Amino acid sequence: MRTSDKQIKAQFNRSADHRYDANAKVQPRMADALLSELRTHFVLTLPDGSNQPPQILEIGCGTGALTLQLAQQLPPSCRITAVDLAPGMLEAARGKLNKRCPHTLDRVRFVEANAEQGDLLPEWHSSYALIASNACFQWFNRPVETIRSLQQLLAPAGILAFATFGPRTMHELHASFQAAYAKLNQPYRHHGLTFHSIEQWTALLAEAGLQVVHASSYEETELHPTPAAFLHAVKAVGAGASEAGEAEAASPPAAGIQRRLFREMFKAYEQHFPAPSGEGVAATYEVLIFIAKPDEHSN
Repeated sequence: MRTSDKQIKAQFNRSADHRYDANAKVQPRMADALLSELRTHFVLTLPDGSNQPPQILEIGCGTGALTLQLAQQLPPSCRITAVDLAPGMLEAARGKLNKRCPHTLDRVRFVEANAEQGDLLPEWHSSYALIASNACFQWFNRPVETIRSLQQLLAPAGILAFATFGPRTMHELHASFQAAYAKLNQPYRHHGLTFHSIEQWTALLAEAGLQVVHASSYEETELHPTPAAFLHAVKAVGAGASEAGEAEAASPPAAGIQRRLFREMFKAYEQHFPAPSGEGVAATYEVLIFIAKPDEHSN
């Protein structure tokens, strides 16, 4: 069972204060990488000064890491609609723009909405030159249906561009949990989201009527003083609500077993995934970047 929209909204509302930006180190760099590919491929050639200003839609704006860059780097004629399901995140994003580039606020509209609720989509502008998203698509419960709805909002030459996490993200944590479950002779439960690969996303996009014109991946490693500190940082950016959490809520393990599980997981993590310096532990993030356009041959 995937995480419910209500859970995600509550989790991100709780994380929308300074805790998110203080702990979300990877997400701003993902936005940088996405904008770099957009500059290389398409978006910054959008016409400036046309009769109809280019319309941009951002899905899952969060605290505004990508919103800020879109507002600063796209032509001034562009109009941006930044969408998030958590009002706390929208408030944080608006505050970030007000602090960093207040002159752009008159062309950025913040909307509380859920991209997966297709009944909201017709209310939005229906001819976007760009639909962009950073660190959001991994939360979709129905990726094909949602992306198909977004595809219908693109202009004929419009582009969908997004950055998301790949399957090697937090592989150290998952391996450590597997070792802990095995040590305690307990059935394994996956902790956290399950991330799609480049090949899986390419197939999902094709099913939704989009042709991939760019796909790339890279990895970066964060260092944390302890596994517990790493889990605290993950929770602080809203990733505490997950499939494993729902499964455990339905049939939670005994408190003693859970304490032993985490104790064994911490031991395995520290033993097998130390930081290169020998102090602390490492955590890998695999980032996938996609740029896609409507497939002319799709039905």
